[in-house]
Amino acid sequence: MGVDSGTALDRLFDAERGALLTEVVVGAVQQFDLSLDELHNDSTTVRFCGQYRQARGRRLRGKRALFITYGYSKDHRSDLKQLLFILTTSEDGGVPVQFRCEHGNASDSRTHEQTWEALCRAARRVDFLYVAASCAPAASRGWTPSTRAAWSKRRSWVGNRARRSPSSLSFGHPWPSASSRAASNRVPRNRSAPPPGSLNSACPSAATGAKGTRP
Repeated sequence: MGVDSGTALDRLFDAERGALLTEVVVGAVQQFDLSLDELHNDSTTVRFCGQYRQARGRRLRGKRALFITYGYSKDHRSDLKQLLFILTTSEDGGVPVQFRCEHGNASDSRTHEQTWEALCRAARRVDFLYVAASCAPAASRGWTPSTRAAWSKRRSWVGNRARRSPSSLSFGHPWPSASSRAASNRVPRNRSAPPPGSLNSACPSAATGAKGTRP
């Protein structure tokens, strides 16, 4: 007996989606001998017409649902509510490796840590090249001293994370905050791998209240 689309979406919501996605990606990499040496990340906004009064990040069947709300619109439709859709693909064949939605008012700069850790689980390594949309203003125009310091701390954090040994690599380290969005991150080459048993753990839940910022 077939399953209608509504029932299928309910089951997908209840599933351990992070682990499911990781398993699918690992299977595809092994089956088609895909290279994960270089991964490309970008995001877009999905706009909605209507009020969606119940879609306010409520808890539903033990999970946190997404908040359809106003934020920075990449379609230049600030009059409409939205969600943020994030996609990372392999340079080899453009195969989706990690994708998810975030709250409509989420800032891109606060999504990279969760994406990075999910990619480490899928790739079973940390020495891949992670390319994200450039978001630092040209010549850092308009940056305050505190913004520059936060940006420098963020870049150092990424480099240090990649250089750690398997025994000291610890997921969940707080991503340093900054008023600017994260620029392209070229992770130093290193053959360290994530800790055993972390591959199929689910991605952390979305949690942000920051307004979206222009890329």
